[in-house]
Amino acid sequence: MASDRIGGVVVSATVEARHFGADMTFPAGQVTALVGPNGSGKSTTLALVSGEIRPDAGEVTIDGRVVADATTSVPPHCRTTALLQQRPLLFPHLSVLDNVAFGVRARGAGRRAARDRAACELAAMGAAEFADRRPHALSGGEQQRVSLARALATDPTVVLFDEPLASVDVATAASLRQVLASRLSTSDATVVLVTHDPLDVWALADRVVCLEQGRVTASGEVADVLGRPRTGFLADLSGVNLLRGIADVDGLSAGRDPVVGLWDPSRPAEPGHAALAAFEPSAVALFATAPQGSPRNTWPVTVVGIDPRGPTVRVHLRLADDQTFAADLTAQGTAALAVRPGARLIAQVKATQVTLYGR
Repeated sequence: MASDRIGGVVVSATVEARHFGADMTFPAGQVTALVGPNGSGKSTTLALVSGEIRPDAGEVTIDGRVVADATTSVPPHCRTTALLQQRPLLFPHLSVLDNVAFGVRARGAGRRAARDRAACELAAMGAAEFADRRPHALSGGEQQRVSLARALATDPTVVLFDEPLASVDVATAASLRQVLASRLSTSDATVVLVTHDPLDVWALADRVVCLEQGRVTASGEVADVLGRPRTGFLADLSGVNLLRGIADVDGLSAGRDPVVGLWDPSRPAEPGHAALAAFEPSAVALFATAPQGSPRNTWPVTVVGIDPRGPTVRVHLRLADDQTFAADLTAQGTAALAVRPGARLIAQVKATQVTLYGR
């Protein structure tokens, strides 16, 4: 998504009661996924931008205009923002068309103009056939599609999505994700998307901001943030293993265990400086004893957990320095090795399957 509009949303604020103090930018005309563990500050960020709360220090700006600081705050209804939450919250006594037209009328449009705009937005969201129905006659996924249309029909400058696909089933979420991606590609709104689903991030977002304990721990383009995770949370979100260590001539050292891999040329680390190693759980092989001709990455590990996942089993492992990572095995392989918590095994990963980069 691109936009000629300069500005976007800038949050540089502190909320003491919520242990929040972060500086982040959401560029105009782009979709930024806001991710982080529960309690990290995502809801606080949305509340600051929507006008629900005011910062104790710092400020919030929208397209260069200060909408909140420690002493003043523009009321929510005077901000050009739209907030969509997990639950559709449609008006039960209104038709779908009038639900979508409600916000347009609230902003001063006449009844006919508002209904025409609502009809266009319903069509864009693939929900035109629901126009004359009441919300109770729709499925949960259909209601959320209408709710998305209602949020976008007012042509807001800023759209705030609070896990909009979390309350629907996997198949419905996939369909909505495709429709929403198409619709947002034609919008120049600044979009903040709170989500726990990496599929939302990859399919919808241009950028990612990660919050942990009320602070920004990473921000940037999706491929960079998820492809080279800097924290354990981001590694879990992207589905890769992440080991921390100190760079040396051959790779990095994770406690007593050397880790050899391929350095990312865009993020090198000098020997003696902090570095990270990332690799897929599927790249890890487990053995009862060290085999002959082993790859350069061979580590003694202890099994700390087992997580069945359909045809595969994710085995959680701990290194000597207490760092943990995972291996994906078949159920047959897990049984053959007698994998159980507390078991001591040998983990191996080919150097070509490990990406090294500076922190």
